[in-house]
Amino acid sequence: MVVDIALPQDRAKALGLYETMHFLGMIVGPILGGVLADVFNIGVPFFVCGGLAFITTALVIFTVRETVPTITKIDAPQAEFDFPVKPVSSKSQRINFEGIRQLTPFPRVFCGICVARFIIAFSNSLIQPVLSVYANETLGISEAGVGILFSVMGAVALFTTLPLGSAADNIGRKPVLILGKVFDVASAFLVIFSGSFWPLFFVMMLRGFGRGATNPAVTAIFSSVIPASKRGRSMGIFNSFQNVGLVVGSSVGGFLFEFYSAETPFIACGILSLIGAALVFLMVSEPKHDA
Repeated sequence: MVVDIALPQDRAKALGLYETMHFLGMIVGPILGGVLADVFNIGVPFFVCGGLAFITTALVIFTVRETVPTITKIDAPQAEFDFPVKPVSSKSQRINFEGIRQLTPFPRVFCGICVARFIIAFSNSLIQPVLSVYANETLGISEAGVGILFSVMGAVALFTTLPLGSAADNIGRKPVLILGKVFDVASAFLVIFSGSFWPLFFVMMLRGFGRGATNPAVTAIFSSVIPASKRGRSMGIFNSFQNVGLVVGSSVGGFLFEFYSAETPFIACGILSLIGAALVFLMVSEPKHDA
């Protein structure tokens, strides 16, 4: 819905505002849940969660309206595309690309950004479950200190997402996306060399900045190559790549941490983030006009 109601030239900024609300919820939610469980009992946060879900449903029913009519055919001049839309010439090409061409006139960018989304989710979830264990057991940081580290990452993401979304609209979404991945690479490797609370505090700030740059830019690029009438199905595919990355990444991260070394997941995360940045640089291009 956000990409449909935002103007194309301001889409990354709008997504930045959307992600800001998301990160704000991630900061407030755990604190509120912990306070409710401590003051009342462990069941109260679940009742509050259900009540908030009911309120959200009511808000969607009474305030959200569809803004895009259903379109069954894409009519756009050839000149609007950033590269020629070539006719399918072989059976193998029809098998691989015919379905994608029905969704977008930019199949190369579509595939590149989906794979990039998978790598982003995979690399993030690769270290997310083990980072707290690494900080506590390997670096000797207390549980309260670990909570502060994750809070500062969310806070930096919260305050940088909106301005970085605006920057992506002004200077280009691809450069901002690559910048975010560079920060992801640096922060993943720097975790190994942190050694104590304050250096890791700085590293978590870098991770928050990377997330603030990456999330609105990658979604804005993807939405720009999909016609409005095809965005529901296309976003489903896009988010499926993310969800698979989250599932696989957390499993692989735990395996590497348990059977190799405490540092291995962070090395793997840095390498994967570097691959993701290279993939975006080589395969992803911003169309001159929205599909």
